[in-house]
Amino acid sequence: MKLHNFFIVIFLTLSLNALAKDFPENFSMVYDLYQTSSKLGKVDVDYSQSKNNYKLNVLIKGQGILSLMGDRKLTSQGKINTQRFYPVKFEHRNSKRPKKNITSEFFYDKKLIKSTYKGRIIEKETRDELLLMHGIRVAIFHEIFLLSVRIPKFSDQAGTSRDEVIAKLIRFDIFDAVSILRKIFPTGKLKASNTGFSDKSDYVSEGNINYTKEEKAIFQQLEALYECARRVSNGITHFIGSVG
Repeated sequence: MKLHNFFIVIFLTLSLNALAKDFPENFSMVYDLYQTSSKLGKVDVDYSQSKNNYKLNVLIKGQGILSLMGDRKLTSQGKINTQRFYPVKFEHRNSKRPKKNITSEFFYDKKLIKSTYKGRIIEKETRDELLLMHGIRVAIFHEIFLLSVRIPKFSDQAGTSRDEVIAKLIRFDIFDAVSILRKIFPTGKLKASNTGFSDKSDYVSEGNINYTKEEKAIFQQLEALYECARRVSNGITHFIGSVG
């Protein structure tokens, strides 16, 4: 199971007040993490429930290159009320980088979430600005993905295929992808084919087609959006005071 999919399940289950009536009182699960065919580690999930209280522990143990990030433990505990989850405390702990541990406490009566990171409390205004910047960055990523599927179809050339170029864009290897696309779709003047006969031909060969429209509407936009994403990412790094 992919790691980001697992976190989406946990997030939807607990953070959005999902229905709890179908949950067993106790259960444990183990997921193996893979990148293509290489195993990167495993995830141990342990859930327990006592009366109106619940506790969820998630331990992520990496192997290979993922082990360099350290083992990570996520803990969510709270109340179950009217068959819904209400988290009271959430913790994210890193065995190798304890300074990056995160703790969040939920105060429903005050409509407040108190988060602590690197030993300091993250103020509401800062969290709001961070959420806004993350939202802008996600919107930029969305636009990049939409533009990537607007690339005209072409037969395999320049040592690559359309699917491979789109894969580069999705991995945010924007500059290399755009460089390849400019070789395949060059800009220039339209040139009619000269057959040497007296009749003029209006046929334009593949090598003489002008792709200025694609250059302005797709290629330049991809570069501009990527630059915007990098600037927003730098802003987020400035707010949280660290990278990663």
